[in-house]
Amino acid sequence: MVSSLVYTLSLWDSSSDLGSIEIYESSLIERNGRMHINLDFGIKCLSVGANQSLTFTPVLMKGSHHQELPSIVISGKERFRAYRKWKMCPWILSFKSDYNIYKVIEAKNGECMSFSYTLKTPIEGWMTGASIGFYDNATGRLQTQ
Repeated sequence: MVSSLVYTLSLWDSSSDLGSIEIYESSLIERNGRMHINLDFGIKCLSVGANQSLTFTPVLMKGSHHQELPSIVISGKERFRAYRKWKMCPWILSFKSDYNIYKVIEAKNGECMSFSYTLKTPIEGWMTGASIGFYDNATGRLQTQ
């Protein structure tokens, strides 16, 4: 299934265009009591500062029901470098589980990046026919297709 969801990156109340995230392909498959979620993203960062990071959170939703999925964090050069150093000390990274982070990637300003997002979650009755959207951490709103 090809998706047309395009998410515009934002940082706090910034009105500047920081880039976009596009889902090229998505699939939600119910199998053995689990929802298998596969997303292929394209990310273009126009301007992420060296010590900034952007977080976006995919959300499985249907009607008034929704479930946040692990977040993707896009970090500037210095913040990503600090994350790699912290990664060497697992006891420091205990915050990662607290924040439910799927992946941390380094912003490549002006370049297009792509990656796959794959996970399984226990299925609940409302999930049949659900779709994917994003939670905008900056505005506190859900963005859907």
